[in-house]
Amino acid sequence: MCWQPIETAPKDGTKVDLWGINHLHYAKRGERIVNVTWGRVTDFLGNERLDWRHYRGEGYQPTHWMPLPAPPEAKPND
Repeated sequence: MCWQPIETAPKDGTKVDLWGINHLHYAKRGERIVNVTWGRVTDFLGNERLDWRHYRGEGYQPTHWMPLPAPPEAKPND
């Protein structure tokens, strides 16, 4: 798995990991957010729009996405 441009991310409710820029941080650092979906969000004024549901507000700008990794294999109890 590798990071892909945000323009190619699925917008069908599939959970993905996002990488983006946190514009509210003084250094504008990059941050990874996990288990994010595309869908309806509401801003602080009550306006609804379709966007990434990362709950970081408009100060977070996703630039890349990655599919979630496969979960670990379950081992039978011995």
